Amino acid sequence: LTEAFNILANAEKRRQHDQDSVRPEASSPAADAQRLSRFHVQTGVKLYRERNYVQAAESFQRATEADPANHQAWHHFAQACSHHRRYMNQALPAIARACDLQPMNPTYLKLAGRLHAQVGLVERADWYYNQAITWGGEDEAVRQALEDLRKSSKKAGWGLFGKVG
Repeated sequence: LTEAFNILANAEKRRQHDQDSVRPEASSPAADAQRLSRFHVQTGVKLYRERNYVQAAESFQRATEADPANHQAWHHFAQACSHHRRYMNQALPAIARACDLQPMNPTYLKLAGRLHAQVGLVERADWYYNQAITWGGEDEAVRQALEDLRKSSKKAGWGLFGKVG
């Protein structure tokens, strides 16, 4: 209390105290990276809503580069990439990374299942869909996707004269 009184009673010490209390603290590199990542995610979301998927993907990719632990950035990056077939080779590792960072997130797991099914990785898609049900509970859309996946995998197979389906 005495120290506080002495600071407040002395005009010079009070001025110095006021300057010190409003001076922004130096931020850590990690905090800066997280802020930069959030900025790129927000920019990417805006671009995504405008259906500018290529630029949205670029923004989300910058977010993942700034903060590789940002699971939302990885998820959004995968989602934006999934709108163009030529970017599917980036979408799959991105959604896998999001699922690694948040292994119990049913939204990420469903997208992973859908993307893997689109490129014909049936076993991997099945695994992701089942994880989505495990962590998110019963979901009619996931059940239907699993049923469609199993039907399509039964059609394709090997017959007497080679691959069937």
